[in-house]
Amino acid sequence: MPGPDNQWHPNLGQALPPLPSQDFWTPDAFRAHQILQDAYQHAVGILQQEDNDPLRIQIHADQISQQMVPLLETLHREVGDINWMMTCASAFGELLCSLENVALSASGQ
Repeated sequence: MPGPDNQWHPNLGQALPPLPSQDFWTPDAFRAHQILQDAYQHAVGILQQEDNDPLRIQIHADQISQQMVPLLETLHREVGDINWMMTCASAFGELLCSLENVALSASGQ
């Protein structure tokens, strides 16, 4: 587990919630969820590393804000479950804050 200056937040989960129960989801919905899940897990893994490179962390933060959040918004239009969306948005928001805090800390700011 990283030291205190890496600011790892143990309340970050290792997974996003699964898609809400429904008889049928399109392949695009499943693929979008898998992309979101993979990006989330990878970024959490970055935070768990001892030797964090500020540039690498910032790249992951940018990927979340510029690619994953819009993908989540698009998926929400198909899913239509506000509770699911808020849970995912909150998870990505906490992750993004943690990434940005660790990047600042690692760069000495």
